[in-house]
Amino acid sequence: GKYYPEPCARTCAGVAQATPDSWEEGIPGGLSGVSQLIDISGCQFVHSPLVTATLNGKSTGNPTVSCPAVYTVSHTENTFEVKVVGEATLLDVELAECTVHWVAQGFVCSLRSYRCKGYLQFLYRENS
Repeated sequence: GKYYPEPCARTCAGVAQATPDSWEEGIPGGLSGVSQLIDISGCQFVHSPLVTATLNGKSTGNPTVSCPAVYTVSHTENTFEVKVVGEATLLDVELAECTVHWVAQGFVCSLRSYRCKGYLQFLYRENS
């Protein structure tokens, strides 16, 4: 595992707004389904964070049109991808105007000497 001093931990959250081009059918790598790539580069993580995401959308008055459950895949320090669970289509998430609400928890200090929150830190140990 990797060990980081406490000042390096960061929680970052955001909302990816629904736009006509935000959702896409299919996932890079050939997997089927509906997905959205979310940019989290502003969080400045140095490694892939732990990400939790959920969807929220507008009420359409039609109980069959709502935002589906999701899970996250393809985490990097700068992006993650959210994929819908089940048979939801691109039209479903677009009609419901599904926005992605996410929380990422990770570390913002490099693998060598670093500064975190104004304090000089020393080299930490990484176990393989």
